[in-house]
Amino acid sequence: MLGAGSGQATARTLARRLGRKQARRDSLRGDRDTAVAAQPDPERERERERERERERERERVRAGNATPSRCIRWFMAREPIPTHAFSLVLVKNGRRFLLVHERKHGGWYIPAGRVEPGETFQHAAVRETKEEAGIDVVLEGVVRIEQRPGPGFLRLRVIFLARPADDTPPKSVADEHTLEAGWYSLEEAKQLTLRGDEVEALLSSALDGTAPVAPMSILGLES
Repeated sequence: MLGAGSGQATARTLARRLGRKQARRDSLRGDRDTAVAAQPDPERERERERERERERERERVRAGNATPSRCIRWFMAREPIPTHAFSLVLVKNGRRFLLVHERKHGGWYIPAGRVEPGETFQHAAVRETKEEAGIDVVLEGVVRIEQRPGPGFLRLRVIFLARPADDTPPKSVADEHTLEAGWYSLEEAKQLTLRGDEVEALLSSALDGTAPVAPMSILGLES
């Protein structure tokens, strides 16, 4: 029969053995965790590679070896939102305004149209006025910048104030763009079939000066 001292010694021995086994198990678990942590994360590696490629594209743009439009996808963290951009032109000549008789909608409106790929709002404004009214204009300022978010898209409109570049008369013969164009006072415009109430409101604000006009520099190019 073992004495009390012998029993205590046996208990200490068992405790040491159990402690060593637990330490070995902890060591093995730590090795497995380290091995798992050391394994590369494919998604993280892909993101790092995308960031490295974006930085290389930025360097090419800075060096003048690529255009921003060519590498814009590298600057996008997500897919871009479809955006519809339009330029509208309020052409004023004294107290008369340039209106066009639209072929598509049938009413009278100010020159306006979609901004085409590669164009600025300013370029689109001058082009659309030439196509729809047959005259060249000089843009003087920005009357308003409007946005309308929708489900999955964004609509942008920039309304310019302009003057005729010369004395060329507006178009009088219909073509694929419009039926005709002409100069009208506010009172004369009210007698026309206008496409929406905003036409009269724009003409009125331009006459009484209630709408502030921002300088053209407000529409700068992204650097």
